[in-house]
Amino acid sequence: ISFFLDLSGHKNALEALGRSEQRLRNLIEHIPEAVWIFCQGRLLYANPATVKMLGYPDVESLLAQSPIDMIHPDDRAVVLERAQQMLARQSAPHPNEYRAFRRDGRVIIVEVLSIPLEWE
Repeated sequence: ISFFLDLSGHKNALEALGRSEQRLRNLIEHIPEAVWIFCQGRLLYANPATVKMLGYPDVESLLAQSPIDMIHPDDRAVVLERAQQMLARQSAPHPNEYRAFRRDGRVIIVEVLSIPLEWE
């Protein structure tokens, strides 16, 4: 017994998904807003706007940093508490302002909107 399956619909769907993912990646890479992925105390991803905002020469040098060290010591407890609340509720809290350090040590004010998401 032989069975034949037409996989062209599945193949077309996978190709469309790949194109959609590439468009989203292009959008995130080119928007002027900083976007980063933070998980379990590490930066996993940062777009070029984040690198520029924080004054790093490239994404690799930024990703090698401890994200909590980039937050002003007086704001760290609030940042960590809000992150825990977001994960517990699986919902985005309202945006909040924090003080952050650029690579050169200068303090900047950043508005952060965090959302929980599944990464890879």
